[in-house]
Amino acid sequence: TMYGPKVDEGYQLPAIPYEKIDPQYLRQIVPDPTGEKPGTIVVDASRNFLYLVRDGGRAIRYGVSLGRAGFEWTGSA
Repeated sequence: TMYGPKVDEGYQLPAIPYEKIDPQYLRQIVPDPTGEKPGTIVVDASRNFLYLVRDGGRAIRYGVSLGRAGFEWTGSA
């Protein structure tokens, strides 16, 4: 599963206890709120989401946490 245990470059990574995470922050496909072209990554720092814009008006939304420097970002790059 997506949140199950994994081996990465020889290191055993434990399963993520996703049942302890607020469901809105789990990876999910949502209607695209950004209006950007497919392939664009958009960080909504105020809501703690990252969007990967897909075709067909959809996006993959991820819950993220940003450090202080992340709140200083503005504009497009």
